[in-house]
Amino acid sequence: MSCSHDDVRHYLQEHPDFFLHEPALAASLALPSEGPGGTVSLAQHQANLLRGQLQAMEEKFAQLLQIGRQNDQLAERMHRLALALIGAETRPQVRQILTRTLTEEFAVPTVRLGLPGWLAAELPETLAAFARTLSEVHVGSPPHPALAAWLGTDVASCAVLPLPVPEEGVGLLALGSPEPQRFYPAMGTVFLRRIGELATAALARCREVV
Repeated sequence: MSCSHDDVRHYLQEHPDFFLHEPALAASLALPSEGPGGTVSLAQHQANLLRGQLQAMEEKFAQLLQIGRQNDQLAERMHRLALALIGAETRPQVRQILTRTLTEEFAVPTVRLGLPGWLAAELPETLAAFARTLSEVHVGSPPHPALAAWLGTDVASCAVLPLPVPEEGVGLLALGSPEPQRFYPAMGTVFLRRIGELATAALARCREVV
């Protein structure tokens, strides 16, 4: 059943408080300007404010939804990485899984893994000494000249994860990107820390030297 303009007008006349109970609807209406010189009425001003607030809330909600979807995707990738590392039997397999997963699923162009006493040629003593001073994940530009050389000249930003393997020392898992803002100091490191913990546990379990 359709309503005419007169029907709507009569309904609003009989229910003058209608828009008090429907503020979102009131914010979406285009009300005419009133007063001399095209001045905006108080009702129009309030409606404009409500419309702006509603739009800002919708944009914020959309951003939160996008962040939620991205976090869900990251959590799924972390789950697959954990399952793959659980199945690793040797340290070369651990290295292969980390390199492949971080490169293909997390889109990290450069991945380096080194541990004292294993793959020693890939972790120079200067980096082994640096690893012992690293207590948490570093994100930003390479913090050490030897690390920059280890990652390569095309790396503009990196994430460096300490790998404290019991009875062997502290290794390094370094992720590099040519994008300066791929890894930046203010970014969250929760997922990076979890990757480091998974890598450390896998390396500690697979202690053979190959």
